[in-house]
Amino acid sequence: MVARVKWQRELWAAANIERQGFTYYLPRIRVNPTTEAYLFSGYMFIGTDGRWRCLTGTFGILSVIMRNPLQPALMRPEEIEAIQAREDVRGFVVLPKKPRFRSGDLVRVSTGVFSGRVGIYQGCSSCERERILLDYLGNHTEVLIAREQLVAA
Repeated sequence: MVARVKWQRELWAAANIERQGFTYYLPRIRVNPTTEAYLFSGYMFIGTDGRWRCLTGTFGILSVIMRNPLQPALMRPEEIEAIQAREDVRGFVVLPKKPRFRSGDLVRVSTGVFSGRVGIYQGCSSCERERILLDYLGNHTEVLIAREQLVAA
């Protein structure tokens, strides 16, 4: 489930949650080489065993995010695991880089099998590759190309 916590009091709330026997997850990101932040500032994920009402009175917790007036909103375990899978060795979530191109931009493949071909940028895929539309064998074919292989045409 998700709880809203007091501003800059995430660790205090986490300690109080642990004392009650719950687990929590506070994903962190690296803003720059010397600064870190929480990915969802002011919110934390809490693992529950079905009981949750006691969390509404926990020091540091402002509120439990509710699905309806009687049920808290729950996060599917695979959603949490997907965030955790993006963590580096130091425990920071690595966010995908912003695309260098906009949808519809002309791009050239600089290396690899499609080296020299010009295509139309279609966007990013979830696995750090870029989608481009190439005219290949007389058909428009969408291909995935590593980000570092693309340059502006």
